[in-house]
Amino acid sequence: MNMCISKKKDSFEPHYFDYNEVDRKPDNIEYIVHKKRSAISRKGIIAILPAFNEEISIGSMVLHARDHAERVIVVDDGSSDRTAEIAGLAGAEVIRHTKNMGKGVALKTGFDLAGQNGAKVIVTMDTDGQHDPEEIPKLVAPILQGEADMVNGSRYMNGKDRNTPFYRRVGQNVLDKATNFNSGLQLTDTQSGFRAF
Repeated sequence: MNMCISKKKDSFEPHYFDYNEVDRKPDNIEYIVHKKRSAISRKGIIAILPAFNEEISIGSMVLHARDHAERVIVVDDGSSDRTAEIAGLAGAEVIRHTKNMGKGVALKTGFDLAGQNGAKVIVTMDTDGQHDPEEIPKLVAPILQGEADMVNGSRYMNGKDRNTPFYRRVGQNVLDKATNFNSGLQLTDTQSGFRAF
């Protein structure tokens, strides 16, 4: 069932209806919440989204990640805004740290829960909108096909640069070169948070 949200006239409360029951796209649709599920099986895929004060983007990230993952776990790392509440409303399982402990600890918390729940594939992604959940199927495919144990997403392949500030890109280039030199690999975004295991 495809769900759409529209605003009722003179109201800010969302109105839910089955998009398949309408003949054409109504003029008052603001955005589509759920599209068709991914062609890949979502079974066993768990997405971990560490978050800190991401109330603006977290809802959309969770909704789109749910299209491609059986479960979405948001680890709210001590946010002072509505990140946890919005993530829960969007359908994520939310774990909340009472204070900010850092991205590494947030990821460990998510990995621990995913491991306890029999994850077949774990996807990690940042919640600030720089990673596109619609690319989860491409990210997990090599693992599901037995071709890789880990896949690293890149924001910079084929010359793509998604508006990373120059000063950050310089630092990332240094880290990329050092990692590639020591590993013998040719990775374009070694610091990416968009990964599958």
